[in-house]
Amino acid sequence: MTQFFFSLLKGLLKQYGYKATNADEVLNYIFTKVGAPYKPFFDQYLRYATPPELLITKQKKKKGTEVTMQWRTNVTGFVMNVELQAGNEKKIFTVSSDNPTKSFVDTKPKLIKVLNDRYYFKFATED
Repeated sequence: MTQFFFSLLKGLLKQYGYKATNADEVLNYIFTKVGAPYKPFFDQYLRYATPPELLITKQKKKKGTEVTMQWRTNVTGFVMNVELQAGNEKKIFTVSSDNPTKSFVDTKPKLIKVLNDRYYFKFATED
């Protein structure tokens, strides 16, 4: 992944290094090289002052906790991974702004933490 990232940066420099460009040209270059639908991600972080907000609810069940997560964003189609720590176990979930993600975690609600040290976002919880 690191090698791909640096080759992307070198390609950007080669393509746009000596001429005036704009954000749309740079983003289109990235989208063609990456080949994944990252437009909503870049739109949220580059075009709006507020970061995405993770809405998370934890509902205690008989044996564990049901966790529901969804992104609140200014754009539709936003998708980003969320890492949760449930007791001693870490889990990664793909969460969308369009539909809530539900999962069952085999621990108490107070032992579930959002690990947000890798990404820039706000989060709101409802226990």
